[in-house]
Amino acid sequence: MDEINGMQPTDNSLFTNNDNKLNRQILAIDDDVEILNTYQGMLEAKPRRQSLLHSLADIPDNEPEISFDLTVAHNGLDGIQQVKRSLEINKPFAMALVDMRMPPGPDGLETAIALRKLDSRIYIILVTAYTDHSTDTIQKRIHKNVLIMKKPVSKDEIRQLAFNLCHAWVRDRDLHDFRCQLEQKVEQRTNALKETARKLKTREVQLLQSDKMASLGQLSAGVAHEINNPIGFIISNLNTLDDYITQFKALFKLYEQLALKCADGKVDGEGQEIIDKIAEFKEVNDLDFALQDVSLLVKGSIGGGERIKEIVQNLKTFARVDKADLDEVDVNDCIRNTLTVIANELKYTCEVRQNLHKLPKIYCHAGQLNQVFTNLLLNSAQAITNNGIITIESMHDEESVIVQISDTGHGIDEKDLPYIFDPFFTTKAVGEGTGLGLSISHGIIHDHHGSIVVQSQKGQGTTFTIRLPISVNLERPLITNNKSSGIPV
Repeated sequence: MDEINGMQPTDNSLFTNNDNKLNRQILAIDDDVEILNTYQGMLEAKPRRQSLLHSLADIPDNEPEISFDLTVAHNGLDGIQQVKRSLEINKPFAMALVDMRMPPGPDGLETAIALRKLDSRIYIILVTAYTDHSTDTIQKRIHKNVLIMKKPVSKDEIRQLAFNLCHAWVRDRDLHDFRCQLEQKVEQRTNALKETARKLKTREVQLLQSDKMASLGQLSAGVAHEINNPIGFIISNLNTLDDYITQFKALFKLYEQLALKCADGKVDGEGQEIIDKIAEFKEVNDLDFALQDVSLLVKGSIGGGERIKEIVQNLKTFARVDKADLDEVDVNDCIRNTLTVIANELKYTCEVRQNLHKLPKIYCHAGQLNQVFTNLLLNSAQAITNNGIITIESMHDEESVIVQISDTGHGIDEKDLPYIFDPFFTTKAVGEGTGLGLSISHGIIHDHHGSIVVQSQKGQGTTFTIRLPISVNLERPLITNNKSSGIPV
């Protein structure tokens, strides 16, 4: 509803029925009592006398004239008070007739300016017989809804003006109410859209987290498989070593017995019997081989432990659980760490060829780059149906470190290329992909002020080219001058 300058919604009792919708409240300000009386005569309707002919013929006369509710004020200050009072009782004036010269006190222009400050919608008619102020000056100081009339004024002119302006006041009020309602609806819709956007953002975060957890689950399975092998042969070696040790203990007891028998330097028949048992035991249990194998088993167990240590260390480096800030990183190390972690996902489907050149270190989030390489390499592996080849090449120029990951997989359809970095877009079967891997990778490279370009042809494989700036200033704009062909991002 309407509230301008503290105004409350207007009382509907101000208006007549819908066929004659008017705010009849009019204010006349003039220091001349006769002029005020003239306004009353012009604006307050008088019942018309029915002619004798009409009465005899039972013909109704015309409808009575429209009556306006006129309030008079004898000076500017009185008029200002009248407007204040009308707003307080919620019966605002539709228009005010203001005389230009009203000594003493404020003149008509000053009064009109004060009225406009109180009520921005009141129509003001300045009535004057003089040219104290130019029309431009009046319009600049009062701005809108102001008219200037020259004295003397006629009844028809005043009544027609009052009728039109009182109608216009109601129209303006209705338009303002409609605008307020429209703004309220827009605000409600905007709030609803903001809430929807917030929910979508929350859902996106949940999906990203879900995708990340799915990737971690997949990696965990691969890591478990990789760790299981060295643990298996460590346990087997240690079990065999335990059997050897049991045999060594039995042999050592025989040696102890023999030592006791031979304490005086003579070997009797019983001592010789023990010596024969020792020789037989060594032959049956192949102790010479066991002595050699013990050393190999221990070395193998140590090697297996080192392998486990390497895998765990690479996984820690890959996840960067202990380092979330920027760090000076060799991108080749990120590639190697990623290959170590996902080796189980690749070795059964493809051959990985590395052509890694020496690179300058760059400041980046190593864990995030590991995630990018993981997404691209797993996508390449999944695109290869039979034994194929994945080639990883690293290089650099004066501005950027460049990594290319190519595969001999089934490629990407040309119509799908513009959309592969869009969230949730996937060409995989339902349930096999969320469509977030490449979108996440694009976001990570974008955050590092780099670029990622894809080149692909159906049936002939795909190549992703990543460029990362060597500059340590990560506040500069995203690099967009990549001259490589393909789909720039």
